[in-house]
Amino acid sequence: LQAQMVSHILSAVLDKRPLLWVWPVWSEFIWIWGWSVAGGFLAWRYRKLSLLGLANGLTLGVLYGLSFVFITQGGWVPLVPSALTLLVTSGSVVASHVALQKQQRLKISRSLLDRFEQTCSLKGEDMTNVIARLITDYIIEQKKLPTSDTDEQTKKSKN
Repeated sequence: LQAQMVSHILSAVLDKRPLLWVWPVWSEFIWIWGWSVAGGFLAWRYRKLSLLGLANGLTLGVLYGLSFVFITQGGWVPLVPSALTLLVTSGSVVASHVALQKQQRLKISRSLLDRFEQTCSLKGEDMTNVIARLITDYIIEQKKLPTSDTDEQTKKSKN
């Protein structure tokens, strides 16, 4: 270990390179936490995944560039933990946003279904029959369900 330190000092003097220095632990913590905040902000700001991917890529480029500048000056900053926290925080914000939207849609669906059920019970109709009728009407309107006229025309064109 001492021979390696001496070799490092000698090569630094002979090659005119600065000795490596590191930040205190609290500074590294703040550095990593800052990149985590940046990832969370980007995910909050850019809702489209394509834009978020581009923003994360650019931010990772900035992080890499800053780390490169520091290393050329002899500084050792945590690159990998910073990049990981940026991406993990960004992904976590996206995941929580998707889960929240899903919960809100489910809540709205349940509320609408409850109102629909109350309306059907007030009119004295069976809810299943009403839903089936509405779905059938919708499909026919969208021309996704072939009617008997189109079936006959299809048979005639094949003959």
